Amino acid sequence: MSRLSTRLHVLNDIFVSYCSYPIFPFPTSHHPAFHSHSDDEMLIVRSGDIIAMTPNSYLSHKGPCVLFYKKQCPHAQINREGSSYERYCIRFNRNTIAEFFPDWSLFAYFSREESFLLPLSEAEAERLVTAANLLYQCPRSDEQNIRQRLLLCYLFAEATEIGQLRDSSPPVHFYLTAVTQYIADHIKEKLTIDRIASEFYIGRTKLIRDFREFFSMSISQYITMERLARARMLLQSGESVLTAAEECGFVDSAYFIRVFRKYYDITPAMYRRQCSENP
Repeated sequence: MSRLSTRLHVLNDIFVSYCSYPIFPFPTSHHPAFHSHSDDEMLIVRSGDIIAMTPNSYLSHKGPCVLFYKKQCPHAQINREGSSYERYCIRFNRNTIAEFFPDWSLFAYFSREESFLLPLSEAEAERLVTAANLLYQCPRSDEQNIRQRLLLCYLFAEATEIGQLRDSSPPVHFYLTAVTQYIADHIKEKLTIDRIASEFYIGRTKLIRDFREFFSMSISQYITMERLARARMLLQSGESVLTAAEECGFVDSAYFIRVFRKYYDITPAMYRRQCSENP
């Protein structure tokens, strides 16, 4: 049987943790609690199907990515059921690498005002994961301190280069991040492929092909999963089945109940009751 694996490694001025868990049956996640840290936090996600939230953003992504939360920024994350999750988490004070890069603006992507999510290709993820693992494995000693900071610098320089390449020459699938954000922002409304294609000035056929190639599912399936994830959050917080159906864009509560039961083998009412009995 696969097991949850979580390990923590505290270096001189750097907090590094590694976490991986296999595919879990429903239900596995809980209503997320917003929290913040006194240091910057970077997550290098090797695999996962996640929703990352801050007060100003709702980001949804499946696959490798970099998540960066600025210090004191409240954030929360949901890992969707049915997907494995593996990541390295690095928290640090910027002064840690000031000796090597006194000008933080050199790391353009990390100098932004907002926290962000940067999608990665498999090759890009492998490079960052390799460096993160080397950092994680570093012995805690003064002799290794320079090596630790240089590895951290490499991670930021590499992620910045990837982000700048995205900006200067966006790959064919990069626009899909904006598409998933659009879906999340308009989940209560009627969403059709034609409407989304028109919003992003792309052809219907191209959108369908790119979306399936990148996410391994159809747009309709993705929208349904987004609606169900949002509905679960509402049910967990005590909202009625009718309210959850309306707020998440289901045509009526009967259809919502049917779809919810198909995916989770439990009715929304039973799930709501379970959440209230086991908060």
